[in-house]
Amino acid sequence: MSDAAFISDAVGEIRDSYIAEAELLLHRRQRPFLRTLAAACIALVLLALPVGAEMKNGYVSNLLAPLYGGSQTEIVDSIGVPLDASVTVGDYTLKADAVIGDRYNLTIVYSLTHVEGKTLSEWTRFDGWKSQGVRRNSGYLSHQLSEDGKTMHLMERLTGNQRLFLFKRDFQVDFTDLIIWDPETAVAHPLQEGHWQLRFTIRYEDTTETVWRGRKAVTDQNGGVFTIRKIELSPVGMHMDFDFPACYFDDLDKGHEAFRVRVLLKDGTIVPIEDFGMGGHGKTNGETWDYNFRAMFDLPIPQENIRSILICDTQFPIT
Repeated sequence: MSDAAFISDAVGEIRDSYIAEAELLLHRRQRPFLRTLAAACIALVLLALPVGAEMKNGYVSNLLAPLYGGSQTEIVDSIGVPLDASVTVGDYTLKADAVIGDRYNLTIVYSLTHVEGKTLSEWTRFDGWKSQGVRRNSGYLSHQLSEDGKTMHLMERLTGNQRLFLFKRDFQVDFTDLIIWDPETAVAHPLQEGHWQLRFTIRYEDTTETVWRGRKAVTDQNGGVFTIRKIELSPVGMHMDFDFPACYFDDLDKGHEAFRVRVLLKDGTIVPIEDFGMGGHGKTNGETWDYNFRAMFDLPIPQENIRSILICDTQFPIT
């Protein structure tokens, strides 16, 4: 299927899905006449939207967010800023501050504060964490206490081997029970019981670009041959498709370690990619497997600063 046909079909599904759900919501909240009128207005708005608006930055999801009980999100300098996405339980307020990502990677920054501005322990943690609304393969949560000790920044990092979003971007995250973790005794001390739930639209500017496409073989230090087919890049991370060699079918970990990826900057700095995900599929009696590599950079790297991608010491120039 061509890209144009794919986008056209996707937009059609987006419109059908949102119209159906809008009618369902309106059925619960409006009288029959108003329900029909409102659904018709929504249909006209959706039909007038630019093709691919939802796929690019979640425009449709943001427009209808109030219907789903979520907060809207503005885009400021390519970064999503959730509006009024905060909740207070007891003495602690959790707020969604920023969203940054690309086609395959996403980071959401939250802030936790005490309602009276008191300092927090560096080991303040939530005992439970669950998010939904993203087609991801993996995710983890990191913490960083502000210099004044009054704000705990939580960074939720999600990554996937396919588009994280295609249709709706209605995102929900639930945190439960604040604790103070003691790393020496591995014991959690209760701080505040409760359930903090945030619901908002995931929006940001996806600047992913295909920077290389073809078939180019690279050889690792063990003699394994990987054939690179496509490399996609953004300031946030990278994604690539390639053929995984049969010599590693019985020892995938060895193959993953051998597939070394680094970023060569124009100033000569080499940035190793150590935090990444890999996976794929194929027949055990085949010569190769269809594989993908995905990684989020520790810090954003503007594409204009990159000279090339080094894969097993083979250079793929970025122009």
